[in-house]
Amino acid sequence: MKWFLFISFLALVLIASISSQACPPNQRYLECGTCDQICDREPRGCAAVCREPGCYCQRGYFRAKPSNSSECVLPSNCPGYPLCYIQSFINTLTSSVLILGQLYFHFLG
Repeated sequence: MKWFLFISFLALVLIASISSQACPPNQRYLECGTCDQICDREPRGCAAVCREPGCYCQRGYFRAKPSNSSECVLPSNCPGYPLCYIQSFINTLTSSVLILGQLYFHFLG
């Protein structure tokens, strides 16, 4: 009887963990979550801090609305999303990479 309860418990835990990892389209399950970009907000950098486990937008996708239950869409499908925000985000990333490269070669190169 104890073995039956133990095996039943393990089966329930396994089923719960599998079902918690099923995510909607354009999303992926992360144990150590990140911050999602949101359509109606200017793109921002994300601190390297773990957020709670759950479904997060895949790289290159934005939340359509500021809700974790909102769908993830490409920036071109964001409702009313100005292209200047996308360009601003690209410029910020490019500048950050260049600065990090310069620091690396200055101190370690």
